[in-house]
Parts: sequence; structure tokens; C-alpha cells
Amino acid sequence: MDETNQDEVVAPKPFVAWLQEQRKGVAHAECSDALQDLIRAVRDTGRAGKMTLTIDVKPASKGQDVVLVKDSIKLSLPEHEREEAIYFVDKDGNLSRENPNQQRLPLVEVQPRARAAGDD
Repeated sequence: MDETNQDEVVAPKPFVAWLQEQRKGVAHAECSDALQDLIRAVRDTGRAGKMTLTIDVKPASKGQDVVLVKDSIKLSLPEHEREEAIYFVDKDGNLSRENPNQQRLPLVEVQPRARAAGDD
């Protein structure tokens, strides 16, 4: 007869031990790599990011103590802030850096003159 005390509190298996077993250690390695990628991106951009580990558990079959466990890792990496650029839209709907409604001025490049001794 089994004499296990039903009221006895048993410590749960450490999460990291399970993670190191999941998919023969691949889940743990992927989490480590993803965390390092996230830390680098946060350091490089100065912006926040996020890593999410999702663990799905479902019964393998009804009435048995067997479950199927699937993990997934999602990274939301911060991005560098991108500058805005001003463009004009021409009559055909194309973007242009020059205002199509404004005349172009005939600009001439001026060469710097040589300085004479004593010009300061």
C-alpha cells in the first residue's frame, strides 16, 4: 500500500530544468540567442523591445497523464528612428525633391578667390 502523504507539498521542478529538456535543449539555446539579440538591439537603438516565450500544453489523449508541450519565442526588436524626408508630388503622382510648380534658377558655381597676403 502506498503511504504517500496527500497533504505533503512537493517543490515543483525548476523551470530552467524543463526548458533545458524541451526539444533536446534547443528551446533553451533559442531563448539565450533571442535574449542576446534583444539586448544588443536595445543597446544599439536606446529603445525598448520585448521577448515572449509562449508554452502551449494540451492533452495527448483523454484520461491519461500525457500532455503535448509546444514552445514558441517571439521577439519584438526595437528599430532605429528613421528620418522623414520632404518630397513634392508632380502632376503624374511621382515624388520629386524639387517643387514642380517653381521655376529653376540658373545657378552658377562661384570659385573662391585667392587671398592676398595680409587679408585676414
